Amino acid sequence: MRLRFSPLFVALCCAAAAGQAATSVAIRQASMRVRVDGRLATTTLELTYVNYTAAQMEAIFRFRLSPDAAVHELAMWVDGMRCPGAVVPHVTAERIYREIRDQRRDPALLTCLGNGHWALSVFPIAPHGTQKVQIVYSELLRTRGDALVWRWPGRTDGSTVVEVQDLEVLAEVRVPGGVRDVRAVTHNLGVQAGEPLTAGVRKENTSLETPVEFEIVPRKLPPRTVRRRDAGGETYFAAVLPPPRELAEPPRRLRNCAILLDASGSMRGLSLEAAQAGALCALDRLDEQDRFSLIVFGPDVSVWPDDGPAPATAANKAQAAQWIRALKAVGGTDLAAALRAADARNADPSVPLHLFVFTDGCETLGTRKLPPAPPAEDEDEKPS
Repeated sequence: MRLRFSPLFVALCCAAAAGQAATSVAIRQASMRVRVDGRLATTTLELTYVNYTAAQMEAIFRFRLSPDAAVHELAMWVDGMRCPGAVVPHVTAERIYREIRDQRRDPALLTCLGNGHWALSVFPIAPHGTQKVQIVYSELLRTRGDALVWRWPGRTDGSTVVEVQDLEVLAEVRVPGGVRDVRAVTHNLGVQAGEPLTAGVRKENTSLETPVEFEIVPRKLPPRTVRRRDAGGETYFAAVLPPPRELAEPPRRLRNCAILLDASGSMRGLSLEAAQAGALCALDRLDEQDRFSLIVFGPDVSVWPDDGPAPATAANKAQAAQWIRALKAVGGTDLAAALRAADARNADPSVPLHLFVFTDGCETLGTRKLPPAPPAEDEDEKPS
């Protein structure tokens, strides 16, 4: 059966009537417009939250994107008007979000947690009301054999929404030289030929954790360089540089690694979560022949293990990961003491010390004032 699609969307609708009693906040509708132009895909995701309770609620939606995806726009609708957001440093954004939230106004905060993980927070969602948010991101499509791959990785742990009632994916595809085929990977796929080619997926009552993926097979793979000019006349480009198929493995050297993790009070909330995610990622990439130390600092410094760097065995990494996940943010910040502790554990100077520091940089302890400058000599008192 041939399906017909109008302009390209991916829509996610959540909260079926049967599940409304079991959930307080849901995504009732999410619309994703995907525009594929050669290797470049730009996706516009619109989420409409619904609050089934009689109280104001906050919604948190954590999701994954390709690690090299660039999110370049966040907007929300206030009193029917689309209000675009601004890009500011993480700590500043979190402070502004808290201030606006405390005033019971309408903020939205999109935070990059690292390694392709994102968190979207929206507050307040009015009792029995809805709130609409839009995210726009772009990415260079990766290849798999002769195909370009588009993928929506889906929700991650920590979200307050779990399922969608109606999942609909609509894609508009333009590739120089034309498209030979579009293949479904995760769901049944409807395709309508033409210029541009449109493809769509529809699924009812599915989990937000379920990825959506399809492959585009062009008649000829587009160039690995993408160039775009913005409205101001500036030209930008991105290049895909695959390594040689037979890349010789460089000789591995023993590494002594110190993972420094800031658990002071200023890291409370998403800052600590992002630091924990980064520390766990660094820990996971250590090989068994590496040695490592875990140094947690706030008003005091805690070091694991006590007797020097430990081999990066699976058991040691699991124990360190358990400690990282249990951390709570409290007190001041003594980064200088943490750096001294890391240096003291570098017993063998022939082995390079690799430092992984996860902090917001707000040091409040251990700082020292520079000594006052000596007074300038009086010209009349200079020796002759």
